[in-house]
Amino acid sequence: MFHSEWDKQQFMRNAGCCLFVIIAFFTGIFIWFFIINPGRLYNDCKRNMSRIGATLKIYAADNEGNYPTALNMLNTSGMGTIPSCNSSGHDSYSPSYQYYNNSKDKIHRYTFYCSGYNHSRYIMFENYPQYTSEKGLIAR
Repeated sequence: MFHSEWDKQQFMRNAGCCLFVIIAFFTGIFIWFFIINPGRLYNDCKRNMSRIGATLKIYAADNEGNYPTALNMLNTSGMGTIPSCNSSGHDSYSPSYQYYNNSKDKIHRYTFYCSGYNHSRYIMFENYPQYTSEKGLIAR
């Protein structure tokens, strides 16, 4: 394949340079997505929660101001399935959902949050972000 030892050395040098460039490129991609930009997953989670909150408002408007007793009841109201938090890889919102109904005062409230330390690279608090019917999205 090689006509001389010099051709072989030149090929090895070029191959080494190409390999270095490829490794540097993928290292840069890894650093960007998992070290420099961890807020991307946190922002995705906040978007999911805002979408769930908007669907809860629609549900309440269709049900005389009552919110569902569980988030999985939203599946029948046009939301489809409850989205997964990209950091945890599963639905981390449904287990935390709490519905408060005071029929005497006609006060209906709910709260839910992203359960666990799913965003520990971005925030140092457990169970954040949170969402309530009174305040909306609560992010630290």
